[in-house]
Parts: sequence; structure tokens; C-alpha cells
Amino acid sequence: SFEQNNINYYRLYQTDIDGFPRNVGEIVSLKNLIKEKVIVRRTNIIGQEIDEFQKGLVILIYEDGTIEKIVRQ
Repeated sequence: SFEQNNINYYRLYQTDIDGFPRNVGEIVSLKNLIKEKVIVRRTNIIGQEIDEFQKGLVILIYEDGTIEKIVRQ
């Protein structure tokens, strides 16, 4: 399992039609902690849960809400 620690900084700007920034927000930091993704469900194309050995199109659903489509032969 790998871990990557990054801190990203953001500031929101709104630019008026005249090109000058207005409503400049405060700087906000976001710590990104990436760990190994954990699969919470495996489904087929019609949403039925399948086991880890199922062949064909497999949709992996991770605990962070992301999905990955793979083809097992």
C-alpha cells in the first residue's frame, strides 16, 4: 500500500466584466491523502453483484465512490 501526502492551496477569484478581480476569497488548504483504493462492490453491466472471479465486463466500485470498468477473460 502506498501513501502520498500533498497539500494543495486554493483561492477563489471572481473577475468582473472590466477584467478586475472582485470578491477575492481567503486561501484554503486541502490535504490530499491517497491510500490504496479499497473495492467495496463488484457488479456486472446491469448492476448485479458478482464475485471476484467473474469473467467479462466487471465494474469495480471503490470506497471513495469512484468506479473502474475492466474486462476479465
